[in-house]
Amino acid sequence: MTHKFESTYFKFKGSQGRCHEWSDTNSHEFFVAVDGPFKNEYSSYKDSTTFLKAYDSVPEEERCFFEQIREGKACKEYYDIDWTLASSADECEIKRLEQQVFAAFLRVRNQHAPELALDDEHCRVLSASNSEKLSLHIVIPTYVFENNHQHLKAFFLAFQKFWCSALCDDEDAALLDHIDDGVYTRNRIMRILGSHKFLDPSRPLQRAEWHEPSMLAEDEEFLITAIGPDSVKITSDLQEVAVERAPSTSCLPKHIVDAVRAKFEQTPHAAQFFEMQCYADRPMDFELLRKVQGHCVVCEREHDRENAYLRLAESGAIYLKCYRSSSPGKEVCKRDFALAVEIEAAMALQARHGLTHVDIPDDARFLTHFHLAPPHEPLKLEHGKLVKNVSQPPSLLIRCDTGGGKTVCAEELIKANKNSRFVVITCRRTLADIHEERFIGFDNYQDCPGVITRDRLVVQAESLYRLDLSFYCENTILILDEVSSLIKQMCSDKTHGDMHNLNLQFFERLIRKATRVICLDADLCDEEVEIMKSLRQDRDFIVINNTFQQQKDDKVVLFDDKMKLIAVTKDLLRDGKRVCISSTMSAKLTETLHAVLTEAGFKGVCVTKNTPESVKKDISKNINTTMADLDYFIHTPTISVGVDYNVKDHVDYVIGIFCTHSEVDVETCMQMMRRVRHVKSNTYLVYVDATTRNLPASAPEVKNWICNHLDIVTGRVRMSPTLKLTLDDNNRLVMPDDLYHRMYCHVRAKKNLSLNDFRSRLIQRMAQAGCIVTGKSDKLPLDSPIIADLKAKEEEITVALHQQTADADPLSPDKFEELSRGTQELDAGQRASMHKFTLMRSYGVQDHSIVTAEWVGMFDNAHEKECFKNLSALSRKGGASLKSCIAFVRQCEDLGLDYSLRGAPTTAEAHSKIDSAQFVKLEYVVGILTACGFEDTFATNEVLAEDLNNRIDEIWGWAGLERNMSQIRTTLKMRRPRSSNWTFKTKLAFISTVLHTVLGARISGTNNRRLRYCLTHKSNVGSAENSPLRR
Repeated sequence: MTHKFESTYFKFKGSQGRCHEWSDTNSHEFFVAVDGPFKNEYSSYKDSTTFLKAYDSVPEEERCFFEQIREGKACKEYYDIDWTLASSADECEIKRLEQQVFAAFLRVRNQHAPELALDDEHCRVLSASNSEKLSLHIVIPTYVFENNHQHLKAFFLAFQKFWCSALCDDEDAALLDHIDDGVYTRNRIMRILGSHKFLDPSRPLQRAEWHEPSMLAEDEEFLITAIGPDSVKITSDLQEVAVERAPSTSCLPKHIVDAVRAKFEQTPHAAQFFEMQCYADRPMDFELLRKVQGHCVVCEREHDRENAYLRLAESGAIYLKCYRSSSPGKEVCKRDFALAVEIEAAMALQARHGLTHVDIPDDARFLTHFHLAPPHEPLKLEHGKLVKNVSQPPSLLIRCDTGGGKTVCAEELIKANKNSRFVVITCRRTLADIHEERFIGFDNYQDCPGVITRDRLVVQAESLYRLDLSFYCENTILILDEVSSLIKQMCSDKTHGDMHNLNLQFFERLIRKATRVICLDADLCDEEVEIMKSLRQDRDFIVINNTFQQQKDDKVVLFDDKMKLIAVTKDLLRDGKRVCISSTMSAKLTETLHAVLTEAGFKGVCVTKNTPESVKKDISKNINTTMADLDYFIHTPTISVGVDYNVKDHVDYVIGIFCTHSEVDVETCMQMMRRVRHVKSNTYLVYVDATTRNLPASAPEVKNWICNHLDIVTGRVRMSPTLKLTLDDNNRLVMPDDLYHRMYCHVRAKKNLSLNDFRSRLIQRMAQAGCIVTGKSDKLPLDSPIIADLKAKEEEITVALHQQTADADPLSPDKFEELSRGTQELDAGQRASMHKFTLMRSYGVQDHSIVTAEWVGMFDNAHEKECFKNLSALSRKGGASLKSCIAFVRQCEDLGLDYSLRGAPTTAEAHSKIDSAQFVKLEYVVGILTACGFEDTFATNEVLAEDLNNRIDEIWGWAGLERNMSQIRTTLKMRRPRSSNWTFKTKLAFISTVLHTVLGARISGTNNRRLRYCLTHKSNVGSAENSPLRR
């Protein structure tokens, strides 16, 4: 306790109780609390007059005083009104709103209690409003209640019930809904005239200037417990205290509510409560009804009323919270992965999903074939001649789950239109091969030399430029199979090469000029519908949505541990079960899993990017016979779209192992698992890593991202012919609304939705598809044999790959270009030689003898290459400063975007360059290094801990690190920070993560005491003796 303001103040544990004991000893009648940075301090005074005398001497900046309405003490009638405004308002508007609210309050109060009616002269009004929030305290000295938590609360509840009834005007009721009903509790504290909250000194509680009686009143009249001699005592019927509680229902399933109740009952805190009830409008919160008085571990007070409630976090953890505390609460039940999965699935079913613009709903098991052939009109007499008119057939946009008959629908369409030309555009060569087999009479573009003019053609998106547009603009039906994947393929910056812009033009013209366009996909969404409709504004486009859930009641078990899922897979194979494994792990890890299962005696096939194209093509065409005698089949996205295994009761389980670093979206992963059309157990076992990111996830956000990055790279706002960006009237960059940019923004946003929180999106999509999604929290022990086997096999495969690369024949640049552009399939040796060439080129190595197996192992990974590129760009040749180095990088990247230069990039390539701009990343790290006292990427100086702390605090503020954290994380694709409590330790950790991501370096303590810090390199290119940087 401390002595100040002419009284004794109690601060630490039990401060309120100790204050009351001390005040009772000294016969004090007026109680106060002072708001502080951590906890309130409590004190008391002989009476209100004594307090006001001491209060007058307190400086305004230290006035953080609250009056405490002690339990059992009489109080004046009072009300607290808080209203967060939807938009900012000026001072005049605030005063008008305050008067409007006060008038409504007084009018309705007098209607409710005509026997206690009064005019505004009997009210005292205080205001702490600003442009964003309306805050009023109304005190009525005329009437006094025995206490505030029973008698005044009963009066207020009756008042509240009145204004919610039909007897009250709706407009008045809407205004009165902002009266806080939570201030009528035991030992309530209310702010005093002239005081402000400690964390918000800009809003002191002052007399309302528009209310003349308040401006003329004495200070004591505003104190709630300072009872005057002329006050009238009011007694309320305590039966009215009972509150009509919300029914004990929740949008969460009953088994989740029961699980929360059971988990909480196992905690020691449950002894204070006899019942847990659900809030109808707050599905993640649960009210606790208290049965005994007890100590609150959240606010450190004694409660005997319903001040506590539970909050269920998305992680499955349960927090005990208190209405009288702003803290995040106390975790009483730890994270529960299985519960978290079920919560996510339950919430997904409450959200809107699916197409909103549907012309024909269809709920049949298989697609019913509407509008396949154009209907014929009857003969008509026109100008004396009989004329047979054929109506214009509509184009179709068909959404149907995998296995619902989309391909059969296309076959029926082809049969019904025998006299029409057909072009089927696919996103993969394997899918083109399959359609060639399935659609009788169709030619495969790979078998057609030169310019293509075939009546029935299957073509992959990257070869559209080979079509004769004049041939296909009449009497042609265009089928866009897997249209969502096709749109994504049309935005790729890697696969189209120099023909990207040309392929885009052909794609758009085919859609515009074709007689009919038929779009088929299981994941068709509203934006894709709008994109297609915008290209055929003068034609009919019918949207057919088949809502039959092909996976209804299928079981999806999500594992928290990848190794546990692999162990379960091995157990299933040992029990004689057959499995199909979909993987987005790296090719090396996928092949490692295949090798471990093969060594265990199981027969299987693994298809990755390293599998020869001829083998992929053969598997795609003969998938049913390929899998006939296998125990397992593993495939990556390299073979997924359109490859369907249709044999019933052969595959027992489907396994999904998905790594978000592969950047494969959720829709593709779901499509991979659905390649097996008939799963005997109807069960999918899935693992997804829990990486979360902060990428732009809507079309406007993607547009802003591109425009802002271009501005950063070029250093000025300018138009970009390559990116097709223009300037509006306000000199701001604008992205056009053409086909490519609409597709690009949509594809990017859709992909980022998956990358931001892949696990949550997968759960949502599977639940919305009708699956029963559950979680499995078990983890495999670290000493489990299967973990050791996988690590050993991975190491063996890695060493073999490194040796293969080191032993590969060297290639000349001309030979490399020849192999890159060739159409012949490459053998393993040629692929190794090409990989060796690109690896040497990445590090600028000319001497082949340097490339040993050990060297390859040290430097053949994406992070090492990125660090080398960035460290090389910041190498201070000739004593150049870091800032001059990044100025040179900016200049090169700026010129590289200029459309007038020879070899200018396509629009898609330009977008990719902007998105991965090196200058933006280097600007972050150079700013951090120089501000922290390091003038070089290999600086050897040391910085004192105190000095480093001050430097970090500076850049955290003026350099905007905290403000721009979201932008930094998005650019560098970093995870969200685990803590928002920014201390020196957490700030340094974030800064070091940025440095490590870009340069492979960290700011580390020089010893265990951490009194000094230095720059250390963790990457091989920055620390190894044989680093390419040291040549």
